[in-house]
Amino acid sequence: MVGGVNKRRLIQKTVFNELLKLVDPGVTPHQPKKGQHNIIMFVGLQGSGKTTTCTKMAYYYQRKGWKTCLICADTFRAGAFDKLKQNATKARIPFYGRSLWRIHCSL
Repeated sequence: MVGGVNKRRLIQKTVFNELLKLVDPGVTPHQPKKGQHNIIMFVGLQGSGKTTTCTKMAYYYQRKGWKTCLICADTFRAGAFDKLKQNATKARIPFYGRSLWRIHCSL
């Protein structure tokens, strides 16, 4: 140990840095590029907030002057399209999809 170094602070800093390595993969996040198509797909567990997050993200970029839209690709949950339609209508974001996809491959 180096003289004058607080042992408790050194342990805290070491543990923090190790936890940071677990959480931060060191990869720069995706930055959409203006003037070209940017497709972002959200995947997650039921009830984790994907639809709400998609709407918020589309609204955020729309307020910054981007052209945004939402596409319902959920072929499993019956109310998925209705929820997306409700959120998109309230935020004035164009949305696409059907309430019931007859054939999953039609996506």
